[in-house]
Amino acid sequence: MSTREQRIRNWANSLHLRVMGPKGGPFTLIEQHNKNSIGDYVTISELESAVGQYGIQMRLERQHMTDEELIETWFGELTKMELAKTYGVTESWLTSGWKRLRALGKLPSNSRPRNSAKKTTVRRAAENRLDVDGRPATSTSLFEEDRLLDKLWKEHPEKMEKKDD
Repeated sequence: MSTREQRIRNWANSLHLRVMGPKGGPFTLIEQHNKNSIGDYVTISELESAVGQYGIQMRLERQHMTDEELIETWFGELTKMELAKTYGVTESWLTSGWKRLRALGKLPSNSRPRNSAKKTTVRRAAENRLDVDGRPATSTSLFEEDRLLDKLWKEHPEKMEKKDD
């Protein structure tokens, strides 16, 4: 397979197209997801032109988000995957849009608020389990319900006594 033909096949693949046919042609161009045939082409040049036209058409049809929508989604509760599905864009497109807005000063330089909110709730929950001096809280009720600990007390009472230092 020639380098040019392989390059065109890779390009078509990146646009979610499948090139069917033997090396050197004739070629059939098919959409990968809905299996629609784009057309049949005899030469590599015709195939290259068709792939280019399809790429331009897809770029024009792709739904774009305005800067206001990007800012709104930054502060929203949806994940990047959910946003990408909702707006018909990729996660990397969202990230690059947010980076562009951050560089323009329209977004804060720290991470998304929904992510930091999750981190703080986890941190607060962990802090609630701590004692006054920052150590894990101990409860006598935990020790009263532990059958294994009771058995250990019965078998080895000498090892379970508190030693004063």
